[in-house]
Amino acid sequence: MGALAMVSLLVDGYVDSLFGEVPSTYTAVIVEALFWGFSFLGLYGWIVSNANVAIGADFFNRDVLFWRKGGRIVAPALFFAAYVLANLPPWWAPQAYEGPVYDIVTGLFVIVVAYAIAVLSVTYLRIKDRRIKTYTLWVALSLASVLGLGVSPTEIGPIFEVALVYFMYRAVRSLAIRTSSLSTS
Repeated sequence: MGALAMVSLLVDGYVDSLFGEVPSTYTAVIVEALFWGFSFLGLYGWIVSNANVAIGADFFNRDVLFWRKGGRIVAPALFFAAYVLANLPPWWAPQAYEGPVYDIVTGLFVIVVAYAIAVLSVTYLRIKDRRIKTYTLWVALSLASVLGLGVSPTEIGPIFEVALVYFMYRAVRSLAIRTSSLSTS
């Protein structure tokens, strides 16, 4: 899911260069919404699936910050609301790309990602299994870099992009099975 989001974010940058940051035609609005929707889906999957794995690894089966009681439903709903608001056509909401609507979109995004980071951080402190604990640490750091990427100025965005790739790589590598030889039987 994280790789899907990464590739999608790179493609989104190219699509933005074709249609502009603020799409002005019906086709541009649809194409931008489609590509950004794919990115939101990837990020949503990365957040929810990793939070569920980390919480499931807790031996005592504790609910971290009410994730199981409603957080796993409210977080995606807020994420979806941010996506819908961000993709309003400019002729419906000219202020969607700046001003109060943009601030609401950014706020919803920050709330969801910060909540996921908090859930993963608390879970990290509770997990006893070293491999899952290491995995949870790298996932939390990758989400922190997503948060930094979402709220940082464009000039320092590449720093967070490189950090995101590295943290996702370390997360996946931390669960990899390492062996020098495989059985042939």
